[in-house]
Amino acid sequence: MVRRVLVIGAGASGLVCIKTCLDEGLEPVCFESSDDIGGLWRFEESQSESERTSIYRSLVTNTSKEMMCFSDFPMPADYPNYLHNAQLLQYYRLYADHFGLRRHIRFQTFLSTRKGAWVVGRMSSGGLPLDMIAISRFTNTLKNLLPKRLINWASERVLNQKYDHRLYGLMPRKRILDGGVLINDDLPGRILQGGLVMKTNLCGFTASGLVFEDGTVEEDIDAVVFCTGYRAVFPFLPLSLSDGPGGELSLYKRVFPPSLEPPTLAIMGLFRTKGPIMPIVEMQVRWALKVFTSSCHLAIKERMLCVIDSERRIFMGSYLSRTYPSHHSNPQDAALQVEYIPYLDSMAQEIGVRPNILCLFLTDPKLGLKVFLGPCTPYQYRLTGPGRWNGARQAVLTQWDRVEQPFRTRAVQEPESSNCGALSLWLLSGAAMLICGVSWWSLE
Repeated sequence: MVRRVLVIGAGASGLVCIKTCLDEGLEPVCFESSDDIGGLWRFEESQSESERTSIYRSLVTNTSKEMMCFSDFPMPADYPNYLHNAQLLQYYRLYADHFGLRRHIRFQTFLSTRKGAWVVGRMSSGGLPLDMIAISRFTNTLKNLLPKRLINWASERVLNQKYDHRLYGLMPRKRILDGGVLINDDLPGRILQGGLVMKTNLCGFTASGLVFEDGTVEEDIDAVVFCTGYRAVFPFLPLSLSDGPGGELSLYKRVFPPSLEPPTLAIMGLFRTKGPIMPIVEMQVRWALKVFTSSCHLAIKERMLCVIDSERRIFMGSYLSRTYPSHHSNPQDAALQVEYIPYLDSMAQEIGVRPNILCLFLTDPKLGLKVFLGPCTPYQYRLTGPGRWNGARQAVLTQWDRVEQPFRTRAVQEPESSNCGALSLWLLSGAAMLICGVSWWSLE
């Protein structure tokens, strides 16, 4: 008898769940409260408080297309590297249609639904997407080998050469490796143009204005927007699952509550990372379904609790070592942190899809170099093992082609070669040979 799986929501995570269930021979049924797929990536013009959350009209992704795509479905090559929300929604629709996911979704169903910063632009050296350069197994190895203080110094020096964070009023209390960065291309330019003024923390209100911690007051304020983040609470789950020091869910490898035996609940997407989110969610889904179908097994409860406690101590130790004021402390932030590549690899190890770099170097050196030195794109986790995709190798080898294609909107001619340049090179070579000859003759 085919086992049925309930999926709530047809956003990005929900679509992955449906597709992975089908891969495992399960029968998914997805309930979506709206009339279309896409979740918060489907922009709507007007909403009331009772309606679902949505992104704003001009939102552009902070993660490039090759890093955030599904591992077995590359984005169209002509898509720009950083997508407008409408293009990402279209990609999700292409994904759903390609794998026939819509027929498993029931639409319009009776379901309910917070300082300074290191500012980094989306553009890296050579004008390439930042994450395609920064997130690789090679850079992760360097991060593990080099002293943390050296990496902080070098990274902050590079950023301050572009715009001095202290001068711009952006300098945070924490070092760059101790917390997240703000990915924004416009903020420094707005400050430079005077279109935006950096202020200290808000401490109070007047009848029509704001009072800041430095004593300054801004009057005639029309609206105040609090960008304070959110708390991940699940009031419909038993309180026994929320037994962390900050009241957070205790989850084994950020997925399974250890107190449920056998495992019947998996939490997807409840983490914080400096890398793309979707590859991690996809890996979580693949692992969870392996567990549910008994293809792989969890550790015993005592072992899971030891792992949770160990990870909590590591991240809390890092969190408490920062120079935050005490009233800003939030243990839940630390409890949700994951390191991007190590976490992905740990998930992949559980499933049996972690790429063997040494083996690749020996059997397919070209691919091995791409996997180790190149960006850690999701295709790497489809090269071998369960769910292996025959197109994964080619997707890895051609990933930079898809990065470059949207730039090819104008044919650029090479500069005309100059005879003067060739003559200069000939003269320099002749002079070098003459000097060598004279030196040799003098020694004789």
